[in-house]
Amino acid sequence: MTLVVQSAKNPKDQDEYTYESGWVSGPEPVKIHTVFANHTPHANSIDEINFSAIPAIVERAKQLTDPDGATVDLISVDTEYARMGDPSLTGKEGNQWDLTFRIFVEGTRTHQYFWANKNGTMNETAY
Repeated sequence: MTLVVQSAKNPKDQDEYTYESGWVSGPEPVKIHTVFANHTPHANSIDEINFSAIPAIVERAKQLTDPDGATVDLISVDTEYARMGDPSLTGKEGNQWDLTFRIFVEGTRTHQYFWANKNGTMNETAY
């Protein structure tokens, strides 16, 4: 798992940490494209993320994709439009930035991905 966070030394910078087999390495500096370098970062506190919801989100995504043999090959967490994780949000509220999970599922005959908000509520519309 890799995690990109706001740098403790300079809030305009981002650092990447890697967790693998019980060990954390980093930080490694993240190169930010100059187009995005001057934008205000959309930072979230790690305490706002409901990581405990991930197993239920994964199981639901697998059931919706292929109940007989789906596997998850990637889970990403990124800042996206709030409506991606919660399609009931529309207008200005839905266009605000919010942290979302994206779950990539490989089925026997299909590949889909789903969005969920940081609280663990999943958008059951597959993409």
